[in-house]
Amino acid sequence: MHDWTRVDPNEYRSFHGSWVCALYDALNAGLLPAGYYAMVDYSGQTLRPRTRRVSVCTITPRRHTVVAIVEIVSPSNKAKRSELRDFVGKVTGALDTGVHVLVIDPFPPGPHDPEGIHGVVWRALTGRPFELPEDKPLTLAAYEAQSAAKVGAFVEPVAVGDALRDMPLFLSPDAYVNAPLEATYQTAWAAFPATLRAEVAP
Repeated sequence: MHDWTRVDPNEYRSFHGSWVCALYDALNAGLLPAGYYAMVDYSGQTLRPRTRRVSVCTITPRRHTVVAIVEIVSPSNKAKRSELRDFVGKVTGALDTGVHVLVIDPFPPGPHDPEGIHGVVWRALTGRPFELPEDKPLTLAAYEAQSAAKVGAFVEPVAVGDALRDMPLFLSPDAYVNAPLEATYQTAWAAFPATLRAEVAP
């Protein structure tokens, strides 16, 4: 993981979009079992979407049902208390409806999330605090929607310079695939402009 606080949010947004697409490609290239597929989902305004995420769907007899989403955090998700509240509401709302969520937070805690995005999500889900290690301020968090009232969380704190471990992307309470975070990150990184890579690399 690189230090994404060193570039302008618009420059990070370009990398963010490439990483989302690399995850989409990897999931659809054989990682997902039969009957499942991934798609890039846009949220926000129709003409100027604010975020992109990967949604994993399954085909039921009559419709396509979202079973999991992958959210890669952007600076705008933390910039204002209202934006953070909206982001956390989307995560907890998805879990409440049985949709599993994988959240990748490549930014250190800020004034509105002193224990990182996962800390805010975890408190919203359980009412309990989460203590983020001082030397690992970034987080990967896989949430398993076990039932309407029960959620499991698999959390991996990381730091700038760390390789990313593959994280479980749950398709049901009993099944998951490993999302290839490091491999897809490197795919997006290889296509990121060299002049900007020099600014971000530690």
